[in-house]
Amino acid sequence: MKRFRVKLEIRLKDGILDAEGMAIEKAIRKFGVEAENTRKGKIIEFTTTGKSEEEVIEKVKRLTHELLINPLTEEYTLEVKGEEA
Repeated sequence: MKRFRVKLEIRLKDGILDAEGMAIEKAIRKFGVEAENTRKGKIIEFTTTGKSEEEVIEKVKRLTHELLINPLTEEYTLEVKGEEA
């Protein structure tokens, strides 16, 4: 089995109200920094094993849709990199 580093970036879909993003934007502006269209997201990173990158991608996609996101309101990007032995 090979080791792979997985990185998921999860955020609300465009058009979904991001109340936390709006609050962050308001705080940024209080510091005198111009900001607009502020969105808040989350990053999940972990190391896993698999026979191939394709196998890991498929497993992580399934995990993501069944456990980590609400596919109606959230979207994600997935990055998988093989690690050196």
